[in-house]
Amino acid sequence: MSAGMCVNSPSAKNYSVHGVLTASDSVGDSDIQIITDIPLLPVPSGLAKPTDKLCDSCKALELTPRDFVVSPGDDDRSERYGQMERLFGLVDDMKTKSARCPLCRLVLRTLAPEMPDEKEEGGPFKVTFGWMTKRTRIPHPPSDDAPTIRIIMPGVRTQNGVPFFRSKSIFMPEIGILANDAPTPYKSFCARLIKSQIDFAMVRNWIDVCKTHHTLCAGMHPDLERDKPVNLAEDIPSLRMIDVVDSCITLAPHDCKYVALSYVWGQIDPRTILMSLKNNIAELGKSGALLTSEHYDKIPLTIRDAMLVVKSIGMRYLWVDSLCIVQDDIGEGGSKMQAIAKMGLVYGAAALTIMSIMGDANTGLPGVRPGPMRNQIIEEIEPGFRLAFMPMHQYSLIASTYSTRGWTYQEFQFSRRKLMFVDGQIVYVCCMTSPCREDAVVEYQHTVPKGSNIYSSASNDIGAVSNILFEYTRRSLTNITDIYHAISAFGVIFQRVIGAKLCHGVPDVFFDWFLLWQPRALQSRRSGVTPSWSWSGWDGTSAPDMWDWYTSSITKIRQAQKTRTWIIWYQRKAHDSEECIRVDNQNTTRRFIR
Repeated sequence: MSAGMCVNSPSAKNYSVHGVLTASDSVGDSDIQIITDIPLLPVPSGLAKPTDKLCDSCKALELTPRDFVVSPGDDDRSERYGQMERLFGLVDDMKTKSARCPLCRLVLRTLAPEMPDEKEEGGPFKVTFGWMTKRTRIPHPPSDDAPTIRIIMPGVRTQNGVPFFRSKSIFMPEIGILANDAPTPYKSFCARLIKSQIDFAMVRNWIDVCKTHHTLCAGMHPDLERDKPVNLAEDIPSLRMIDVVDSCITLAPHDCKYVALSYVWGQIDPRTILMSLKNNIAELGKSGALLTSEHYDKIPLTIRDAMLVVKSIGMRYLWVDSLCIVQDDIGEGGSKMQAIAKMGLVYGAAALTIMSIMGDANTGLPGVRPGPMRNQIIEEIEPGFRLAFMPMHQYSLIASTYSTRGWTYQEFQFSRRKLMFVDGQIVYVCCMTSPCREDAVVEYQHTVPKGSNIYSSASNDIGAVSNILFEYTRRSLTNITDIYHAISAFGVIFQRVIGAKLCHGVPDVFFDWFLLWQPRALQSRRSGVTPSWSWSGWDGTSAPDMWDWYTSSITKIRQAQKTRTWIIWYQRKAHDSEECIRVDNQNTTRRFIR
């Protein structure tokens, strides 16, 4: 095996026992528990090249495993670990030395997305690094002598010290010690080896801990909660599911526990894939129908893999748009519009949402089926001392096509538990704690104090609505007619937060203020029935800039509404109608003008 390639070991097949929560692991507050007994895959031999040797520059750094943990008495403000950046070397020199120097090789591979082309970008460029300390939110037992770790954060700079960025988002790579080599019994935030295939026992453990200890992650998304429990089989009578046990399409049973799939279609031709239609839905409802040669090969690979994931985590039902909505049952009263109008409920009520962040319908989900080893950048600095690049999924998410699509916005926001396929691995995110990931030990901080929630609700209600509209306008839609459908679930939030309904996408509470939206990028007029006075009538990022026009103080805005004269607004009853109706919200005076 060549150095730095994805690592795996046949002996790791017995890796099946996972960390568990025990009462004896309570720390201080009895409501806080940690997970112990996190097994680690053995490090395979042959990770280093026979000719590997640190170059003089890297050797002079005198890095040891001890540098990557924080022990009592350590001073992070010292010259060694302080904020002052240190030099790895010039990019060209490091490229030459990387053939033999494992640290140069690791840093260059880590920075590959940011590496400048000196012929086009000018030069020379240099690579610098700084130390950062990562701390757990949960205190460790008194016996733990290393409650925090250090990581290296390399970056590319010009000779004048100006940071160089090439990627869409701010790229802040992290290099940390492999958990196997950390000189401490607790391995929080340390890197760990991943297998070529996903360890679904570990995934089930993440979900089970969440179900047992995270009450806020259960049931419907809180912003979609109603006076009575949501039963999708009643809300959407035509709701269908993929039954992964019987391999068919079925009507959702009462109190159905299911997984939803969120993905990007890509350039797929709808005529070439299997979709539920009025003329085949009865056939697809027969047991085993999805496994027949006539149908199976037409199911996009990402959907097939999602079916395997659902079965592997011990669940039965999967919701996917192309198969669970009868695509040609359109028109007034059609089941397609029933489902589209309630997409927020579909994702908000799902027990888990599988999210394909990096690919499209035909890409598949990496690690689900037997295949090539998943890439993991690890280098052996010296025997017993390995360092690894630890990609941050947030940066990949921001830069992904997934985050540019209109429909995925509400799918992401209303999903309580997310299993994201990103950067060649899986990341599990719920409402109450930090992400769990394959390539880093994070189970120790997996549970937070009962009753707390990392994602607290915004106190700035007008600002919260503005942020939603701003984020949505950054995204694109294949079908312009979906402009209101793809944000329909947020209407529930607008109604709850500020008592507003949407008038062509503009909240009818604070209507004057929300008409002050401003373009943030080049705009083009949308065709169809969207009016020019609304952000929905234009393709391009926009924001309701009420702060720039008047004040950033919510208190002053509310006070102004008591004294300022309101304009009486009317809208056309229909796009081609001369009849107008008043834009009027009966809640406005009662709730906000006092």
